[in-house]
Amino acid sequence: MSKSIIISEEDIDWVEKLMGQDIVFDSERRNIIKNLESRDIQAFPGSGKTTVLVAKLAILASKWDSSSSGICVLSHTNVAREEIEKRLGNTSIGAKLLRYPHFIGTVHSFFTTYVALPWLKSNGKTIEIIDTEFTTIYRWNKIYSYYKDILEKKHITAADCCYKKANGVLELSNYKPDHKPYKHVKDIIDSSQRNGYFTFNEILFFAKEALEDVSEISQIVSQRFPLLFIDEAQDTNDFQFDLIGKCFINSVQQGFGDENQAIYNYSGESNSARFPRVSPLVIQQSKRFSNRIAHLANPLAITKSKMLGVNNEFNNSKHSVFIFHENKIADVLNEYGKLILETFSDEQLERYQHDGCYAVGLIHNKKAETEDKHIPKGVYDYWPAYQSKTIDKGYAPKYLIDYFRIGHEELNSNKDTFKQIDLILTGIREFINDKKGKTFIRKRENLMTSFSECLENLEDVRKFREYVCVLQISEFNTERHWNHTLKYVNLLLIQFDINISDSDFVKWKEPENSFNKIMNKQLSNTINFKEKDRNVLINLNSIHGVKGKTHLSTLVLETFKRSHRLKDILTYLQGDDSRKRLTLTKEDNLKCHYVAMTRPRGLLCLAIPYEKISAAEIKKLEVMGWNIIFI
Repeated sequence: MSKSIIISEEDIDWVEKLMGQDIVFDSERRNIIKNLESRDIQAFPGSGKTTVLVAKLAILASKWDSSSSGICVLSHTNVAREEIEKRLGNTSIGAKLLRYPHFIGTVHSFFTTYVALPWLKSNGKTIEIIDTEFTTIYRWNKIYSYYKDILEKKHITAADCCYKKANGVLELSNYKPDHKPYKHVKDIIDSSQRNGYFTFNEILFFAKEALEDVSEISQIVSQRFPLLFIDEAQDTNDFQFDLIGKCFINSVQQGFGDENQAIYNYSGESNSARFPRVSPLVIQQSKRFSNRIAHLANPLAITKSKMLGVNNEFNNSKHSVFIFHENKIADVLNEYGKLILETFSDEQLERYQHDGCYAVGLIHNKKAETEDKHIPKGVYDYWPAYQSKTIDKGYAPKYLIDYFRIGHEELNSNKDTFKQIDLILTGIREFINDKKGKTFIRKRENLMTSFSECLENLEDVRKFREYVCVLQISEFNTERHWNHTLKYVNLLLIQFDINISDSDFVKWKEPENSFNKIMNKQLSNTINFKEKDRNVLINLNSIHGVKGKTHLSTLVLETFKRSHRLKDILTYLQGDDSRKRLTLTKEDNLKCHYVAMTRPRGLLCLAIPYEKISAAEIKKLEVMGWNIIFI
């Protein structure tokens, strides 16, 4: 099927009109859309790579007439699916892409659904729960108190109650397989697996076992999915690449990503160097920011190719470095607020309020008081009220409306629609399973899939997704609003032969004190800077927390881990992009701050202590194009 498809210029003209919102693909992007060979695509921040991928998928879907094979899109988030819903949600092509025979989802959900679960079931295994946090806590609670005391003294926690690199191989401090604590924990893990409790990674280990034991699986998957696209391919680790290579042995494979933004490590290993493969196609232009921001960020890039910024809307911004005395650290965010108000009009702030203005740092989780020599150590040193986790994992929702409230907070704080929907469905799943008196809907990484599997046909799945979309934007601030929302909850429940009952779980409840604490945590990470009759909200976060986001403005804060992170890369910030003897630590530091510096569309700033930088270094920053502001 895939070999017979040819994408023409007319096809691309058609998809531009279909996607709307002034989408225009230049020759660089058109060549990538047309290409159906096994080639990777190296794309820079703000280049619209996911939009290019979605355009290609739309054209392929319009030409796809096989009912037994489809297109597979793998990622580590649900960005690709969300982009399809955003650009093509009201079209027949969008609906076609999101249903059988195509698959668009995460690496974990694919290998769970198509490889691991069939393999486990064929071997008579029980599957009850697939969830890392739930499973590890469940196992930890099974450990005898005597051993638990011993393990805690070795700083071993619930998170260690799992297999991290292969099934049967336990990493437990310096304990060996013949030690009693090791045997005890391993027996509990093995027992829980027999009872159907697995972590996400353990399921992948079973997928690997299946692919190695039954070679025919690879042939079947390649026939089922002759085209494979990997979005955010730079975040795929070696183990996952091995799985993909074994599984899609005869499929055309294309990875979309940016090797400069590979900042998520797995089990302590560095990110895979297997993306991009030799001779990738390149999307060089960033539509997020001007070439002035590209010029400031390029020296931190790992790739030899350099990005070009083509958005000149804010070309006159003064991209600044705040040089502050350590005893003036409390003034940094105020000075940043002043610069934001000087740079943007109220109309611009309102237009881009969804993007927001941010201050971010590499270190943000406070574990101890900061020593004088480490100032500033983390984001919290600039704003003492900062909370590293906006949602308290210790808060257990008691009622359905609590799941809606926490989901709404995830949407507001992290712009995470997937997490919001996951929380809503978690609450509904709890209600359904309670009424059924059994685990009717399993807990898996993607609950949308878990619910859909329990429905009889595609039309029911379509209705279910429609109800979920309504619930995602529903209101519940008052009892009247909540009762209206419950009507749609009931429509969803009817699909599973359940009705809203008089259960206390679904009734309107005022927020409890514990939930209000969560709300206060969120507020503590947002500063409302005011000057005269104007104001701007400044959001604080970690660099990892804003990966993949677009901001109106970004301030990158100096933080400390073994050394001060910005000071460690000062030569690169001054324009030296040589890559001689680059250590893994230095490379990770460059990637993290490259991610941070490529978030803003309008204003980029750094904050560096006066005591950590020389006059000569400040001069080099000025020559590079930075505006210097002393505090």
